[in-house]
Amino acid sequence: MSILFHNPDYSSFDLSNPKPTGFADYRENWKAIYQQSQHPLVAHKHSPGSHQSKIAFRLAPPLIGRLFPSTDYASFSVHLFLFQHVLGLLFFYLFLSLLCQLTGMDVYALLLTLGTPFIYLGNSFFWDTFGWFDGIAFFAMMAGLYALIKGHYWLLSLFLTIAFWTDERAIVVSPVVFFWMPYVQKETQELNRTASWKPLVPYYVATVLAYVVIRWYIGSQFGLAVPAGSGSLLGGKVLLYNTQSIPYSFVNAFSGYWLPILLVIGWAWKNADKLYFRLAMLSIAASVLASYCVLDVVRSLMYLFVWLLLALIIVARVSEKRFALGVALVVAITSFMAPTLFYMGKTPVLLNSFSEIKRLLTHAPPL
Repeated sequence: MSILFHNPDYSSFDLSNPKPTGFADYRENWKAIYQQSQHPLVAHKHSPGSHQSKIAFRLAPPLIGRLFPSTDYASFSVHLFLFQHVLGLLFFYLFLSLLCQLTGMDVYALLLTLGTPFIYLGNSFFWDTFGWFDGIAFFAMMAGLYALIKGHYWLLSLFLTIAFWTDERAIVVSPVVFFWMPYVQKETQELNRTASWKPLVPYYVATVLAYVVIRWYIGSQFGLAVPAGSGSLLGGKVLLYNTQSIPYSFVNAFSGYWLPILLVIGWAWKNADKLYFRLAMLSIAASVLASYCVLDVVRSLMYLFVWLLLALIIVARVSEKRFALGVALVVAITSFMAPTLFYMGKTPVLLNSFSEIKRLLTHAPPL
């Protein structure tokens, strides 16, 4: 469904097209990523306000691209782009499987999985002709959570590391893994106990510390850096600019999935451990604030899907089955009726590009 309703402009990869559609700098993004794959520890000069200037430490995608038999820029770009398609299908499987395992309700899990293609979370794997690679980060975080529920903390550390080196936004939301700990156990009496965090602490601290130390080392040794200040489209001025799209960008990001989020906040206010609840809300608030300090608000907000997934599990755990199924049905229908608008500052961009498939079918070369 992501491909059908939010398919990308595949003609973007036609290098003979002098006037590509979409965001103007996307070809420069791919060129920068290809250049980075060839020389990952070389500082490349880019305009401070461009996306290319932000990728100095986002080394996972270009290094993954080197694993493919891609010796030229065009092949490298297409292979890495299609790789995200594969990850998207795997993401849907893990999303569905995890919900089934932790809720015990297959229909509930299926309805909620079917709704994801209509928000940026699901279509990011298929729409990204711009070299942003949120799909890689989302998959790594999803795989990390799956490893967590299986008790494989070393695999969680591995996937978190991949997510960190794909996009720094993953670091901001990563503390969520502690809040998952009580819910990976089926015994309801274990819910909301911060004491369950203890076995995860050394793995998480080592993962974050390793990232910080390595980033500092390669930054100081090789001159890698990310621009800061108003000219870099990061910080307080961007935050003020993004307030013009509130509440639309905030509400529309998760569309119908806001229903279970609000239900869980209301339930947690009355029933959750106070320390657990306050720390959770503080972590979420920090992620939301960071999301509005960059221009591409929806991309940043969607990294909160790890909290959304936790909310879906809690709804199933604390509600009657009929009520939970009703919530899932409303979520799926609402998300279908009101799909995500991609906000760049105050400007919304409709992700629905069904006309592209029609163009491909009507102008496709004969077999």
